[in-house]
Amino acid sequence: MKNALTFDIEEYFHAEALSGVVRPEDWSGLESRVVDSTRRLLDILDREQVRATFFILGWVAERQPALVREIESLGHEIACHGYAHRMIQHLNRHELAEDVKRAKKVLEDVAGTSVIGYRAPTFSVVRETLWSLDVLSEAGFRYDSSIFPVRHDRYGIPGAPRFPHRVRTAGGGEIAEFPLSTICLPGWRLQVAGGGYFRLFPGNKVRLRYAYVVECIGYDKATDTVHCKVFEDSRSGTPGADTYKVKGNIHWLSVKHAHEADVHLYDRLFGVEHPEGVEHLNSKSKTTIKAQLERSLKGTGSEQFQFERHGYFVRDNQGFNRTVTLRNSWKTG
Repeated sequence: MKNALTFDIEEYFHAEALSGVVRPEDWSGLESRVVDSTRRLLDILDREQVRATFFILGWVAERQPALVREIESLGHEIACHGYAHRMIQHLNRHELAEDVKRAKKVLEDVAGTSVIGYRAPTFSVVRETLWSLDVLSEAGFRYDSSIFPVRHDRYGIPGAPRFPHRVRTAGGGEIAEFPLSTICLPGWRLQVAGGGYFRLFPGNKVRLRYAYVVECIGYDKATDTVHCKVFEDSRSGTPGADTYKVKGNIHWLSVKHAHEADVHLYDRLFGVEHPEGVEHLNSKSKTTIKAQLERSLKGTGSEQFQFERHGYFVRDNQGFNRTVTLRNSWKTG
């Protein structure tokens, strides 16, 4: 079986996990590491005589054109990772079209070659965004490599084909799809490329933060329940607990004892830097999610809280409202 080796070329601060901490207007002021890390990859590939596809962010290509030309000169394929690393769920059709067209043009101008492949940031071609394949086809892309045929909290289409296939889009177009690699085990389909991996899988041990080490011993698909064995002498802070050497920690909450509440997340009112009218309103300027919180947070009074890794929140009668992310990224005068 032939395998395709691919890399997503972006800065460390482009990761979706940091989107609530680092704002795009601050990117240019952060230390760049993409050239050094990519050249290490290029050296390894050259030594092993392997060619790969590099899905490059347009933002990076504009600032590091020499790196793009170096990748192309070594015989690797130049492909597109969008321009601003925005998940498709956060874009409308027009915004996505503008993003990919801008990125495609930058890459083709810099590399001097046609760009026919695309991979969405955070693999964000999911069931709700399959309309994006029409946009890609119309923009001149001949293939996509964004669909992860797994179940994941941020991305994935469980049950999607595992191997390359052609997709007829809703608008009547056609595009080839190269899914991300997976492996099938009895009762499981696991990812073996890209993205965030499961810390808790059959036979593996992790520590529940501030609690015990547990080992996964099974999974019930019907109820979406993971069954674990608890090591009772492993409770954090007790004698002998540090004898358990595990690599993963999981932030957890007992749903049985949790308090469910509405959490309101606020973003920019407009989706572009220089809005001209209501058509530029950001449809995601306020999103509301159902969250499971520590039972001690149950109440109706106005209080302030910090939710770890998410930001600062004020509670009112309608729920919890995020007032600021963990870092204030507004530039001072």
